[in-house]
Amino acid sequence: MLNQALTRHFSAFFHSKVKKHFGSNSLMLSYGHTIKVNLIDAYFLRGYIYSIKNKRLYWREIFSTDLEMHIDPHSDPKAWESFFKSIIWLHYKPANCCDLPDSHGGDFGLECYTLDGHVFQCYLPEQSSDIDKLYKAQRSKIYNDIQKFSIDNVKELEKLFGTLKISRWVLATPYNKSAKLSLYCTKKSLEVRQLGLPYVADDFQIIVQTEENYSQEAFLLRRDSYQLSLNLDDTTVDGAIEFISSNSSFLEKLNLKLPKIQDSISRQEQMRNFLIQKYLDYQNLLDTLKQNWVDIYEIVYKCIQQREDNLVGIFMLAPSNAQPSGIMKDQIETLKKCIEDEVPTFKQADLEKITWGVISDWLIRCPLDF
Repeated sequence: MLNQALTRHFSAFFHSKVKKHFGSNSLMLSYGHTIKVNLIDAYFLRGYIYSIKNKRLYWREIFSTDLEMHIDPHSDPKAWESFFKSIIWLHYKPANCCDLPDSHGGDFGLECYTLDGHVFQCYLPEQSSDIDKLYKAQRSKIYNDIQKFSIDNVKELEKLFGTLKISRWVLATPYNKSAKLSLYCTKKSLEVRQLGLPYVADDFQIIVQTEENYSQEAFLLRRDSYQLSLNLDDTTVDGAIEFISSNSSFLEKLNLKLPKIQDSISRQEQMRNFLIQKYLDYQNLLDTLKQNWVDIYEIVYKCIQQREDNLVGIFMLAPSNAQPSGIMKDQIETLKKCIEDEVPTFKQADLEKITWGVISDWLIRCPLDF
């Protein structure tokens, strides 16, 4: 009966998506001892899948009511402007920043400026994959806005800046991929200096900056206010099968457990494919975090390691009649809450990738003996 129930629950999740196979580094850690349990995988997986289907674990609202959650900064120009302005406010402090709203007479070609002479213009390009097109788009943006800064709005800017000298004009953009753009910035900087404008400093320079220039501020905003959008492709069944065929020794422990859950060879294969898909999605997510948001990666990895270490200790000290499935489910729920508390900007879909990935990882690596 247990096997039949588990099979029914698993069958609701088996699917194929026309997307690419991702995944790389695996967490090859060893517990150093063998845990003796009775049908732990079957009870644990069956109960966990049931909880997910009934939305008891994953659909809880994760954001506190006093936290304003913003959309992905790369989703549209206004979102990017808001995000980078928040970076500026954190870096320079509010008392040193002046906003220039554009709702009443325009913003004179600037988003904001600081009292130490830095002005900012935000720009989100339509695309970033073609570097030549990106360079031309950013160059055009600089040309048009420097025209506003140095020719079109001179009278207004003289009044705005007063005695303040502007030493840096910053194009705030998500991407900086071409050295040619730096050459162009230097050329335009020299042209502006030669105009002898009263609000332009002798060392005036046009520069390009991204959020990577403000890594600490960007991390704080990503962690607390701006929803992380990882945009990861899910692993396909074909991708899982390819991984399985190339990693048979790595999957030995999992292969020993599956027959205890399901007699049918075809169902065992489906379960194996499902778990490997979740495992590879999880590894891909960790790799993306490590590459792009290492501070957030370290927080997530620490939460996972704490739960894993705690799980090992609990099993070592648990009485013989303890319910292993309940212990593992409690640790998974605690892990999810830990990540939610530490990084409240994770999307639910990415949280599910982490928790399902940890389940798969534990079942693949943990030397359970039925």
